[in-house]
Parts: sequence; C-alpha cells; structure tokens
Amino acid sequence: IRGHKTNQFLFLKMKTTDNIQNCSSWSSDDEEGDEDVTEDFDFHFYPVCCRETNDISKSHATAEAALKYDMEVHGFDLLQFLPSHEDENFFEQTIKCVNKCRAYVSSLPTSHEEEENDPKCIGEQLTLHLQTFKEEEPNKEASTEAARNNKNETNGDDDDDHDNNNLDSEFDSEFFRPVLMDDSLLMCIDDLEDLKRVRSQLDKSQETVSIPTTTATAATTISITPSSPSSYQYKEMQSKILTLEEQLIKAKHLITQLTIGSNNNHTNKTSKHRQLQDNDTYYFKSYSHTSIHETMIRDKVRTDAYRNAIFNNSHTLFQDKIVMDIGCGTGILSLFAAKAGAKKVIAVDASDIYIEATEIIKRNHMDHIITVLHGKVEDLISNQQIPLAPNEKVDVIISEWMGYALFFETMLPSVMAVRDTFMNKDHGGSDSISGGTMYPNNCSIYLEGASDDCIDFWDDVYGIDMTPMKQRAIRENTTKDAIVEIVPHDSIVTDKYNLRAWDLNLCKDDDLDFKVPFCLKPLHKKAQPNSSDTHNVTIHKLVISFDVDFNFPGTNHVNLSTGCDNTPTHWKQTTIFLKDAPTLEDDEVFKGIFQMTRNGTNHRDIDFYIEWEVGRYIEAQTKFIPRCTGKLLSQLLA
Repeated sequence: IRGHKTNQFLFLKMKTTDNIQNCSSWSSDDEEGDEDVTEDFDFHFYPVCCRETNDISKSHATAEAALKYDMEVHGFDLLQFLPSHEDENFFEQTIKCVNKCRAYVSSLPTSHEEEENDPKCIGEQLTLHLQTFKEEEPNKEASTEAARNNKNETNGDDDDDHDNNNLDSEFDSEFFRPVLMDDSLLMCIDDLEDLKRVRSQLDKSQETVSIPTTTATAATTISITPSSPSSYQYKEMQSKILTLEEQLIKAKHLITQLTIGSNNNHTNKTSKHRQLQDNDTYYFKSYSHTSIHETMIRDKVRTDAYRNAIFNNSHTLFQDKIVMDIGCGTGILSLFAAKAGAKKVIAVDASDIYIEATEIIKRNHMDHIITVLHGKVEDLISNQQIPLAPNEKVDVIISEWMGYALFFETMLPSVMAVRDTFMNKDHGGSDSISGGTMYPNNCSIYLEGASDDCIDFWDDVYGIDMTPMKQRAIRENTTKDAIVEIVPHDSIVTDKYNLRAWDLNLCKDDDLDFKVPFCLKPLHKKAQPNSSDTHNVTIHKLVISFDVDFNFPGTNHVNLSTGCDNTPTHWKQTTIFLKDAPTLEDDEVFKGIFQMTRNGTNHRDIDFYIEWEVGRYIEAQTKFIPRCTGKLLSQLLA
C-alpha cells in the first residue's frame, strides 16, 4: 500500500467527537495501476466465539455483524457483559472483557462434531464463565484491598504507589494483553460503545433490548441509530466531550502499547520489529520501488510545473549557477537544471535508486556537471561530504518534498538543512532580486468543505428510503482517518480558506507545526443532491489541498496547485469526514481551530486536531452565536 511516494502499510484509524458522538482513528487511493493497492485498511472482525481466527472467511466487515453472528449462531450476547457506555473506564473494561472471552474460547477443548451439532454450546459455556468470573470480582477486589493494606502496614507510606500498582497489575495485566493480534474489536471499541449506547436507549424506552435471532428485525435493534437528539441530550453530551476526548487518547495509547508489548507469538514479534524499525530507513527504502518514480513522473501537472519553472527561468536563475537537488530520485530535476545552464549540480538521494540515477545521468552525457551522492543529506553535511569548495555557495535548491496534505513524510526539514548550511545568502530572501533561493520558494495550505454523493445517494433510491445504508456509509467513512482522494469541484459547498503560507527561504522548523483559526462560508448556489433547498448546505467532509509557487523575484511565475478546481495530481486531496455532518443555514458559517503537527512517535506522520462550531455572527459581526459544535482527532500514519 502506497502513501505519498511510499510503499508502506498505512494503518488508518480516526476518532471524532461531533456534537454528541465519538468515533475512532488515513487511508488513500491511487489511480496509478499497481501502486494503487486500495489504501483503506481492511478491518476483519472475528466473533468472540470464533476459534478459526486465521481464516479470513470467518470474519465480518463490522463489529455489529460479528456480535450479531455470536448471538444468532452461538447464543452469546457480548453487550450484556460490557460496562455502561457512560462508565469512565469503558475502554479499559471492554478490552479486558473481549480478551477474557477470546482467552476462554481458545482454551476450550476442540470438538468439531459437538460444535456442529450444537454451535450454541460455546456461547453457553462462555456466558457461564463470564458470570462466574463476574461473581468472583468482588472477592478479588477485597483480596487486593487487604493485600494493599498489609503492604502499607509493612512498608510504610513511601512505597504505597509502587506496591499498589503491582497489586493491581496482578489481576489486570492478564487480560490487557491481546489474545488475538490486530483484533479489530479492540481497534474499534468506539463501535462497541455506540452499540452499548443504543442498547441502553432501548432499555430506557422499554423496547426490545436483546439482539434478534432473525435477519428481518436486525435493523431495528443492534444496528439502529438513535434519532436526532433533543436539546437536553445535546447539552448532556457536550458536557462530557472533554472526558470522552481524554478517554480516546488514553485508549489509543493503551492499545498501541498492548500491540507492541506482546511477544507471545511470531506474528507479534514481526509486528514489534516493524514498530521499532528506524523510521528513516523504512522511509528511504520505500523509494527504491520503480512504481513510485513512475507515478511522480507521469504526473504531468507536477513534472511540467518543475520543468517550466526551470526552463522558463534558465537565464535569470540557472545559467552558470550551482544547484542542489534534494531527493533526486531518477535525477530528472537535476537533468533539467543542467540543461538550463547550471555549471554544477549536486544530486542527493538516500534510497538505492541513486544507482539508476547515476547511470541515467551518464547515458545523457551530463556526468561532467551532475554529481550523485548517496545518503541522508543531514549525515552528508555533518560528515563534510558535500563537494563544495570553501568559497562555494548554492544558488538554487530544487526539491519535490511535498507529501499528502503538504507535510506528510516531513521531508522539508532536510531541504531546509541544506538551505541553512550552503545557500547563498548574500542577497537572499523573497524580497530580493538576486541571491540563493529554494525552488519552489513559497507554499500554502487550504481548507474547504464538501458534500459527498456516497452519503446522500441513499436518501432516495428508486423511491425507496434506504436511510440505514446512509447511516452505514457514514460509519464506514468516519471510522477511517484522512482519505486521499480526488474531490470533484462541484461537490465543494464552502469557500476556500488559506490556513497558512510559508516563505521557504525564511521559515523555521517550528513553523511547520501550526495551529490557526479558520472560517468557511457556504456557497449557497451549490444546492444539495436530491434537495430543492438552495439556502442550506451540508458539510460531510473537510478537504485539505496545497499550492507551491516558483515566484522568486525577477523570475517568471509558475504555480503548482493540488486544489479541487485544478487538474488532479498524484497528491489528490486529503479529506476528513465529519461524524454528524452539520448543515449550514443561510447566514451561518463553519468556523474553528485547525491544528496540524508532526506525530510524536514517528516524525514523518501527521496529527490533526480540529475544533469546529456552526453558527452566525450578530451585532455587526462582533458576536458569534454557536448552534452546534464538535471536535475531531485524525492521524496520517506511515
């Protein structure tokens, strides 16, 4: 699966809080043949009563379907044993419950004949086991408290915390370790929380609460989605948003630690090795694949922009100049620079594609101008391996460093390291007409709102109300992280907001992590599909795009845009779905705070955090009255 220029596994998981619900934490598509290996992570949900967890045919597409199978086939109701959805420890207790179930089922003696004759025997045994376990919990808690008191009397207060933690872990750690690796039920605990919430609502309304045993009624029970909440429900849930966000972060951290911490089998050892593998090594190895370079060069918008920017400014910017090409790949930009008149070109690449680049340059008779170096540029600088004389400075630094949502892969800091070390600064800066420059030398990132036909399609299908399918489509899209896709321009329903712009000759590393306000105004001329209402627009997803500009003073300007209103590029656009798509009325806006930072575990990944609200300004645009609000957490993980 290929991220931007990267043959790597993209694990995508999102957690959002929009108005009243949470839903857990990137996937991307590609149009380029083999390298497009559908970049949506496929979740395989195995029922807790399932023994054959190595057989993908035994899995289900959703947690809901897996639970329904447990009930219909094995007579086991997992929701019965989960804590209340309002329990502040819902995530931790659910992890323990799922693992208890899987551990017990895997420990049962295998008897295929008995299971075939009575498949409910597993469910009955598991139910009895959990009921017995639940009855023993108070005794364990009492034993723990007694042991804790005894420890306190023996050791004194100074060791309380350490001893108490050890005592607690004796009872808890056994079931915090995953029994099934990559257990989708553990990755999507928010789905179980939603199902538990629905069950509780049905309890309160005195409706049927058990999962049905017939397909015909399934849609009205476990798969039911609550109707629009009343105002008091909104207020009640909004008061819990901060607590829920804290649970999200805690649960994600816990599951991550469980996944990389277990070493009971070969699968986990492989996973752990991959987790610990050096991020840079993995990243650079991904560029050794031919398909990645073919995709980039076939992108005419991208390649033509660089060629035109170089050739159209050959006399003013490249003639008799020293050029460095960072991340040169096949060497195509270095060859453009040499043909534009550069007297010296230093091409750098850390992947082993440098071997082919060296041969390509020789075959095109440019090896007397272009020198190819292999290695990470920061290491080459520290080891003084850049072939520049003491008095030589670099006039132009060319690089195609952009990733999805502009900064994915975090390559720009490497280019900036060359800038800060070697670039000619005699007359540098974007206000000058001479001196050294990055090329491109400016970039911007944008945000806009869009509708999505895959959601609205289900409103009216040949005169049939298929709202349950719409709800399923919403769940499927909001349980994924940022999606890389081509967004049709006619689906855009708001104006385009410039979140941030950077002068690449002057910006600093800290500037690449940012937090900014935004405000999107509806384009009312965009009537929603299947609706006669031209005054309201619905935002199903947020769309992120970027531009880079070759506009150094005194040169011919060339723009490279990845916006929806331009020819699509291999970057496409990055989109994040909203759980409860807000509708903007005639004079309302969608505003908030947009935060984008490098991931703390892998600096090449990106974290998004968005707070939003829908409402209107009053009193001459000086006071904002919100009608609904939400929060959204999303990650781009390599």
